[in-house]
Amino acid sequence: SASSARLIHKPAVRYDDNDFTHSETIAIDADKPGLRSFTVTLSTTLPDGTAAVSRRTIAIEVIDGRRKVGILAAAPHPDISALRQAIERNPNYETVLLTGAPGEKLADFDLLVLHNLPATADTRRYPIDRVPAIFILGSQTDLPKFNALHSGLEIVAKNRKTDEVTALRNNSFALFSLDDGCCRRIEQLPPLSAPFGNCRTAANLQTLFSAKLGNIDSGRPLIACCQQDGARRTF
Repeated sequence: SASSARLIHKPAVRYDDNDFTHSETIAIDADKPGLRSFTVTLSTTLPDGTAAVSRRTIAIEVIDGRRKVGILAAAPHPDISALRQAIERNPNYETVLLTGAPGEKLADFDLLVLHNLPATADTRRYPIDRVPAIFILGSQTDLPKFNALHSGLEIVAKNRKTDEVTALRNNSFALFSLDDGCCRRIEQLPPLSAPFGNCRTAANLQTLFSAKLGNIDSGRPLIACCQQDGARRTF
């Protein structure tokens, strides 16, 4: 509208020939989606001293191209807030807290994060076929239910015991790269509680960090990725 119009760019263009071309590159913040109109005005002074003005109005549609990340959790947890803050530091991503209710269309999301799910008392179903997903396993995760998802990783735990483990980088991981400094910081983080038992993995699973018991590499994946059901899975 005319009341909200503001000047975005006002360059001065010099020319000494009637036959010339000129281009300008203008960066405009796409602060909200929708149809935006812009008026381009060209004004000049003719040799006889009179002013000449040409105007053209153009319309640009701003599309919300942000990636949608859905987060489902077994219960409230500080991890959830930390995840949302970390993800939304990138303006190209937005997060949505989900409940797993039947009306939620999980297939509409670009990525799903399942925290401590499936849980022991949880009866919800997670139709996540062909949707990239990150599984964050914890003390509330029901491992038999998790194994039944056939997501590319199965954990055969013994007596629900846990090990205190730290991260050990796998230098042959090839799906994406991490900064060396970031990897060193991850390896120096305090221990995590990991299920004590054996792991069965998909043939294409790649381990980014394995679980280290003291100074011994257990060989069990601590952070790993694979391709399953046409979508990437991260654990």
